[in-house]
Amino acid sequence: PLNGFPLQPESMNWSFEGTPVADESHIYVAMRRMEQGRSQMHIACFDLPTTPLAVPAGADENYRNAGRLKWRTKLCSGISPGGGDLDEISHVLLAFDSGMLFCNTNLGVVAAVSADDGRLAWVMKYPRAEFRSGDPDKNENHFFRDLNPCLVAGDLVIVAPSDCERIFALRRGTGALAWTTPPGVAADVLHLLGCRGNSLICSGDYLYWLDLQSGAVQVQYPAPSTEGTMFAAPNPRGQGRGILAGEHVYWPTREHILVFHQSPRQAAGGYSPQGIKEIPLFPRGAVGGNLVIAEGKLFLATGDKLMAFGESNPPARPAA
Repeated sequence: PLNGFPLQPESMNWSFEGTPVADESHIYVAMRRMEQGRSQMHIACFDLPTTPLAVPAGADENYRNAGRLKWRTKLCSGISPGGGDLDEISHVLLAFDSGMLFCNTNLGVVAAVSADDGRLAWVMKYPRAEFRSGDPDKNENHFFRDLNPCLVAGDLVIVAPSDCERIFALRRGTGALAWTTPPGVAADVLHLLGCRGNSLICSGDYLYWLDLQSGAVQVQYPAPSTEGTMFAAPNPRGQGRGILAGEHVYWPTREHILVFHQSPRQAAGGYSPQGIKEIPLFPRGAVGGNLVIAEGKLFLATGDKLMAFGESNPPARPAA
């Protein structure tokens, strides 16, 4: 480790929540403090210079290097979606843009904090979903949104919490609600992939294009069907986190990686997806997983394989 690292929380009551973000001189990270069964969510800022701190006189072998803490701001306190009845592994990620930190706590609160001094700019509360409602026809996929930082898009901060079935957008400067999806609409969404033009692209069982200014569904692929215990799941069905790259959307399903134009086709009757190609997975001994692109290669991470696709791979056939 570099000098001054690793940093450690100052006591067992504190934990680092997820991967930090950084600028030229500071590290910003979500921190959780447990107190009487409730979770306190904080954002902390540490100085980045790695010169080690002197060990205090009289410190024993259990001394923790807590680093140079510049500020720490409490956002909220609440009970996790599982209510302490289940083992939960959380990973709260921050969004950092133009000097502001935005945090989706997954505890009923979204907050914005100044990166300079930790000043709380605004806090917005949203209605939390009841965990395990017992309704067999209700989609509860949202509880599996495990990597879901805020998505900053111009004047909007778009949020898909794990403890709320809805997707909603807040005004960046005030936290005021700009729009929200209706109950049951795009409730299966797990991943906010990004924005293109006037479209928010997101995915779960389906691949969606939502209107960025209103939240209305522009396109849903495959075409929507009635959901419930007596109805089949969509085919194809999303399996893993997709990615936006260049002009395209790469969306993993169990049997293929489907590639679309980021901009849906607009016609008199509305919008429709523009399919480019399919990358078959079964012939390669793989299934769907999480995608990332680096140095011209498309990487697929499944439960037991890591695969890389390049331009030398056999050509894929056009998508339907």
